[in-house]
Amino acid sequence: MLLSLLGADVVKIESRSRMDQARIGSIVLGQSKGNHNQQPMFAELNLGKRSIAMNLKAPGAAEVVKDLYATADAVIDNFRPGTLEKLGIGFDVMRAIRPDHILVEASALGADGPERSYGGYAPTFAALAGLVSLTGDPGADPMMIGGTVDLRVGTGAALALLAALHYRDRTGRGMWVDHSACESVSMLIGDALLAAQMRPPASPTDEPERFGNGHRAFAPHGLYVCAGDESGIAIACRSDADWEALLGVSGLALGEDPRFATGLSRWKHREALDAAIGEWTATQEAEALAGRLQAAGVAASVSRDATALYEWEHFQARGGPVAI
Repeated sequence: MLLSLLGADVVKIESRSRMDQARIGSIVLGQSKGNHNQQPMFAELNLGKRSIAMNLKAPGAAEVVKDLYATADAVIDNFRPGTLEKLGIGFDVMRAIRPDHILVEASALGADGPERSYGGYAPTFAALAGLVSLTGDPGADPMMIGGTVDLRVGTGAALALLAALHYRDRTGRGMWVDHSACESVSMLIGDALLAAQMRPPASPTDEPERFGNGHRAFAPHGLYVCAGDESGIAIACRSDADWEALLGVSGLALGEDPRFATGLSRWKHREALDAAIGEWTATQEAEALAGRLQAAGVAASVSRDATALYEWEHFQARGGPVAI
């Protein structure tokens, strides 16, 4: 989708026997399947693309692909490593047709290594990359992550292709790009990887700490319930100035409590701090409170669901919703 929106003429090759699963999802919540092409996500992610259905194992299919190679600037494949070679349409064939061709192979774990043959989907990538271990509420089980990981991996592959195109523009040479979904996701946990690297070899492995709606360095930071509002309000204070502004709006006497005197002490006692702020926000109307906090310089916002977002005056004023 990103490449199409940037102006590329994208042709998607798809199997009729193993079609994109997003095609067969239902637009109706609660229904597992519907008629083909009803799924909004499929329409969004394939915006502006052309499509061709093909059995790559059928006689003559390789020749059709080679014809496409001859007219293409670049190719992205999402198979397990070695699949294109088995089909007779690998990078060597591609470069024989056009020496400056670009191939981005976006596989689960990359083109080499002992587990290169692994396949997977977004939950697999998130689990393998360590992201799941850091996601969830304190003291609770890790939480699985899905679609957002796919977006991260797809964006990484698109950026890799753009970098390869820039390289070709400068040098005249093509490129094979080995793009690992797992490595793309692992970049999101750089601090945890650094901690693992610095840990002495003989030390026990600590259970990773999960922060839920909290933050690893700042407090208060979270989603708080408001009066008559199930969605609540998000508040984030990242400095003493933010904290003083929050106290000014709330009128709470928390500034007199030594547990909340500094940013570090507030973070160490964040459970008690969250409880106190939650008692206050529970008496406030979310929209009005967000406005007062924003006016005071505190990062705060109503937590909206899709319906509230669609009806939001600011969203409407900017032409956000488009009737279809």
